Amino acid sequence: MAEKDFIKENIVGRKEDWRKRTKHYARVMISALLFGSVSAAAFAGLEPKLREHFYPLETEAVVLETEELPSESDALAESGESEGGTSAVEGAASSGDASTASSEAETSVAETAAVEETTPVEDLVEQAMDAHVYRVEDVENLNLALRHVASEAEQSLVEVESRDTSTDMFGLEVASGHQAAGILIARTGDELLVLTSSDILQDGASISVKIGGVSYAAELKAKDEADGIAVVSIAQHTLSAKDRHELRTVTIGNAGRLQRGDLLLAVGAPDGSFPSCTTGILSSVTYNTSYIDGSIAAMQADLHAEAKSGTFVLNTKGELIGWVSSHLGDTVEGYQRIAVVTDFLAQIQKLSNGASYPYLGFHAQEVNDEMGRAGLPKGLYIKECEKNSPAYNAGIQSGDVLTRIEDTEITNMPEFRKVLGTLEAGDEIRVTVQRQRGVEYSEVEYKVTVGAR
Repeated sequence: MAEKDFIKENIVGRKEDWRKRTKHYARVMISALLFGSVSAAAFAGLEPKLREHFYPLETEAVVLETEELPSESDALAESGESEGGTSAVEGAASSGDASTASSEAETSVAETAAVEETTPVEDLVEQAMDAHVYRVEDVENLNLALRHVASEAEQSLVEVESRDTSTDMFGLEVASGHQAAGILIARTGDELLVLTSSDILQDGASISVKIGGVSYAAELKAKDEADGIAVVSIAQHTLSAKDRHELRTVTIGNAGRLQRGDLLLAVGAPDGSFPSCTTGILSSVTYNTSYIDGSIAAMQADLHAEAKSGTFVLNTKGELIGWVSSHLGDTVEGYQRIAVVTDFLAQIQKLSNGASYPYLGFHAQEVNDEMGRAGLPKGLYIKECEKNSPAYNAGIQSGDVLTRIEDTEITNMPEFRKVLGTLEAGDEIRVTVQRQRGVEYSEVEYKVTVGAR
């Protein structure tokens, strides 16, 4: 039988083309990338809603804290002590044991003479300053340092805009907007809390906050029209990752450390445009100045700044000291009054929690020893009642002495402020005053409905 050639042939599998394999792998990789992208986008869109559903945010109470502002008497006491008053420690040291006193008495005459001949430190400093020649470079370095502080402060600043719609005489809708600078004072839960001017916020107007050129929806927490301030909030999750990262909360400083002649920095919108900045010198400061329902530190500085557009005042460390206010009374041309932030922390804290601060509406001062010797009873002497305020409408008059609210005795301003902070707008309270009738004082009780600032 003849041998068949085809039986000797080897049968092999089909040889795959490398081009087909490459296409197959490319399709797999592209599919994986598309699937990953779609999954990431879906997660990014659903994550906030899922987080709110399964882990709802609890509203946190806002608490603002800083060092207490020293009273004028405290400042004078410290000044007297530094100028030569003897402290308790110094007194204890001077009454040490006999051996210490004996050793001090044995100080050599030569050493005593050397101490007496030493030039006072104040004179040495004055001589050194007189001898120092300031150069252009010194001024440039100072300007560079202030510019750096202003630049850092801009990370806490935003622009707040209020827009409302009205109808003109032809029945056409007209939109109008007002802007002011704002400063970030706190983060709580999902909220960013911004302090701004209440003068631009009209009832029913929509509010937005611009950060880095991007506008975000905001809402009003509460406003204090008596002091010209308001707090608005922004939901943190609505901000871009970049804006959330770069925006920082401002540090609240202690204005009690400032002295006349100190350099101040004004940021926000001092010239009416945002952002802008300028500098000025603190010209005067007086503690315990009578103010509506309390007392404040009265500060003035030679700042050329616009109050209603939002101008915030910083010290040279970049800490918030206060803001330029048109609600504190008139001043001479070229100078501005500064509302010290530590005087208004209670109000700002209430506003941040969405509540109005209680308002009675009078100016008062504590009855001091001299007034007491003149026959005035202990309490708060009413100097003036704001027109149409709750106190005014109830019948309280200038010259009355406030002695009690409900069942709490009032003898000084801190006691009054403590009681006031526990009240709510709309509460009806009993206010007891002493009113002069001839040479005697008699007790009068009023029903007062607490208002909102």
